[in-house]
Amino acid sequence: METKYYEELFEKFIKIANMGYVKGINNFTGGAGLTFEKLLGKEVDNMFFPDYYGIEIKTSLRYSHFPLTLFSLAFDGPNFFEMNALQEKYGVVDYQFKDKKVLYCNLVVNTYVKVSDKYFFKLFIDYKKQRIAINIYDLKYKLLEEASYINFETLRQRVEIKLNKLAFIWASKKVIDSTHFFRYYKIIFYTLKNFATFLKLLEKGIIFTEISTCITRSGAYSGKQRNKNMIFKIRKENLELLFDKDKEYDNDKQSNY
Repeated sequence: METKYYEELFEKFIKIANMGYVKGINNFTGGAGLTFEKLLGKEVDNMFFPDYYGIEIKTSLRYSHFPLTLFSLAFDGPNFFEMNALQEKYGVVDYQFKDKKVLYCNLVVNTYVKVSDKYFFKLFIDYKKQRIAINIYDLKYKLLEEASYINFETLRQRVEIKLNKLAFIWASKKVIDSTHFFRYYKIIFYTLKNFATFLKLLEKGIIFTEISTCITRSGAYSGKQRNKNMIFKIRKENLELLFDKDKEYDNDKQSNY
């Protein structure tokens, strides 16, 4: 990443921070991040490349306890559309759209997680086959299937492309007449340690995953299936286990340290 983009983002952050509270583009979860990107002049996208010239941008509200989503990634196999196969085999019928199924669970390495009240999913790291994978069991812990997997190389490429440089933005929120307003006050720049560290944190459960499939409930796309594949997350207090901190600026303190 060229240094000019690093400094450019920092300068833009200071200008945005000095604006004080700005009206959010919506009142939904993620509104703070989308509003910040709009202020940067960035269009909304779902690309796997970093948000701003090689820098991934993440935003969190001051008092939020939600984990930070790092990225999502499709399975390599065994099926071409493996998420769809998992959903059809192990999902539950949607309460609104009875012809469709949904599947949701949080997975931590080497932990049995009950899914759809009928199965256990267990995520594990297979160093021999160089992949992370899910085994599926019945409620008596009998192995039913060695199912979905992501190869180390696929995972490594996503980690190194998406997370090599990270800008973590802190924001405050207030609500006026049911409308959300955000004030951006702190930025921290990070550099990824390495992929081996990512794997170790995954193995320890510090990085964890989520499988998420859902259905659009209203609007022009009502009834449309939306599968997010496997989502990788980490808690904010653990960021410096995955990244080295390069620079921190708190606009409220007017200091750079």
